[in-house]
Amino acid sequence: MAADALYIVTAGELEIMTRLPGDTAAMVSTIGPGEVVGEFAFLDDGPRSASVTAREDSEGLRVPKSRFLGLLADGKPWTLDLIDALRSLVASRTRSTLTRIAATSRYDLPSLRAPSPFGDFGTTTDVTPLFASLGRLAELGADGAALLASKGTCLTIPRGARMSDAESGRQALTLVLRGAVRSFLPRHEGHEQIMVHGPGELTGLVGLFDGVPHPLGLEAAENTIALQLPPLVFEEMRRSPEPSALALFAAIGRQLVRDQRRANRHLGRVVSLEQFNQHAGGGTI
Repeated sequence: MAADALYIVTAGELEIMTRLPGDTAAMVSTIGPGEVVGEFAFLDDGPRSASVTAREDSEGLRVPKSRFLGLLADGKPWTLDLIDALRSLVASRTRSTLTRIAATSRYDLPSLRAPSPFGDFGTTTDVTPLFASLGRLAELGADGAALLASKGTCLTIPRGARMSDAESGRQALTLVLRGAVRSFLPRHEGHEQIMVHGPGELTGLVGLFDGVPHPLGLEAAENTIALQLPPLVFEEMRRSPEPSALALFAAIGRQLVRDQRRANRHLGRVVSLEQFNQHAGGGTI
């Protein structure tokens, strides 16, 4: 369905279901009083990514997207706090999903990759022109792109180089300008690929929003140019009404939704493997 509103639950309980291969479904989480559902509507232009069902008689408030975005455009201070809370909520739910993925012993062994070494990263300065080809991040304009580049470090990263380990204390917001980076989960037999981020995408968001080390490691899937912004810059721009900050965090909101959808799909494949193994008599894949 079109994502045209979010819902604040005041009574009862809802469950969020994600689709699995074979047109079956698995429960991702439950939503109770004081929690919200449908937050993707305020962060992304895509359709709903999961189904929501009432587990018991429930009540709540419906907040239309068009009404809220109008208030946000008017610069109402409380809207910046609310949209930040929604981004934090999506980051929290993504962490929960990744924790469920990490806790399972079922994964596709042939798809695992050998651990890559940490590489020597170069630096570059002339990256502002690259922003023009980054989709909606081009809304920053030349001045906004130059400002953002001045706040961070522009790196050149060779293909296969590891950039950070899972649960690492090295927190940074990484914006891919050219190439691609891979988020991975370490397993005993190798690295399990969870997501790939191309030009215009951002990584490291879960750890930046909750202040806990990110659950995934990061490595270059291709020769990559990336802009890394330290946590202090992230916090400085997080609730700022400045146009460059609003454009960056609008992109961050879309990225959070994209990452949650990817994590849900990966969890769906994990659940499918578990179900297959149960039906096959407990063997291992």
